[in-house]
Amino acid sequence: MDMAKLFAERGVRATIVTTPRNLPLFSKTHSINNVDIQIIKFPAVEAGLLEGCENVDSLNFPDMVPAFTKATQMLRQPFEQLVQDHQPSCLVADMFFPWAIDIAAKFAIPRLIFHGTCFFSLCANHSMGLYEPYKKVSSDFETFFIPNFPGEIKFTRMQLPDFTRQEVETGFSKLFKEVMESKLRSYGVVVNNFYELEPAYAEMVGDGIKREALEKAMRQIMVGEEVDEMRGRAKTFGKMARRATEEGGSSYSDLNALIEELSLHCP
Repeated sequence: MDMAKLFAERGVRATIVTTPRNLPLFSKTHSINNVDIQIIKFPAVEAGLLEGCENVDSLNFPDMVPAFTKATQMLRQPFEQLVQDHQPSCLVADMFFPWAIDIAAKFAIPRLIFHGTCFFSLCANHSMGLYEPYKKVSSDFETFFIPNFPGEIKFTRMQLPDFTRQEVETGFSKLFKEVMESKLRSYGVVVNNFYELEPAYAEMVGDGIKREALEKAMRQIMVGEEVDEMRGRAKTFGKMARRATEEGGSSYSDLNALIEELSLHCP
């Protein structure tokens, strides 16, 4: 909803696609110019869930996750029909809808992935999937570094999700593999963060989502006196975030640049 509002404020018409039980979350958008809502049925019962299970908050037991994942995959056909009917100029889809890249390709429009965490997570997932360093240690408690990654970040296998540690492919591990592959094919990534909070990883995402510049940026925010000043200062980060989204800020400018770039793809 916030992303749709940002596009709308710049004169771009935005459409939010949701399901019936999630509609109340977007009730405030009815009064926003240039934003409308389209609803598609969530196939809960067809996937083996109870009627009305349409988001992760409605899942009462962990063993319901595979059925929920199956339901999200079944959204592909009605969503594709919606894209065909409305012919958007760009598609923004969450990372856990990897099939969205195929729909975007079919209709020759750019697809942006929404990555809802941060630059660090985006870069770490990419490097983990590419180099698989967790397979090179002898136990779940032996530490390893993420290769080609600023800051010399250490992990153990016990800190990784179950679907990553398991040798046998599961439904979720297969989905996550598809997610990583779809990122490589997508036009770009929209991250729930701003440049000033994670400059090293933002640079890594941006032009490489150089090594010397990355290490310099990491030292600036993680080493020396600055670390004592910045830890535990949520108000400081809050002010930085507001400045980033205000006119002339990094996020504000990045969004303008994105819209201008996407406009080149529009007929």
